[in-house]
Amino acid sequence: MTRRIALLLPVWLLLACTSSHDLGQGPSPMAGGVYREALRPGLHYVFVKSNVAPWTDREAVVRKWRDEADRLCGDAGHEDLRVEDRVEEEMPPMNAIVFRLPYLVSIRKGYALCASAGLSAQEALRIIDAWR
Repeated sequence: MTRRIALLLPVWLLLACTSSHDLGQGPSPMAGGVYREALRPGLHYVFVKSNVAPWTDREAVVRKWRDEADRLCGDAGHEDLRVEDRVEEEMPPMNAIVFRLPYLVSIRKGYALCASAGLSAQEALRIIDAWR
């Protein structure tokens, strides 16, 4: 069993990052990916989920979320609205001899208000509240 864990560890290290899989097209094999939805031009909901791993990868998820928001908004920049970070257990833990390895995903979700949208943060929050 120890040998199996040692062999799987490099695989976990490679897979425990964020994925560019479009979650709008369905789930990915390792659970991770990105979902984005435009509430209106210049106001986007962005959801980023890491691949399953026995540890959290918050920094990679935050970086991927910012990259997506930057890509959607372009050079004008954006303001983050109602952004939430959390860690969830995706599946029951795996028993590994004397300890249990969890299957965790890091999640970041929220709204990117592009500077080019022509909306104030208060106007955008009203749109978000109506959309939810």
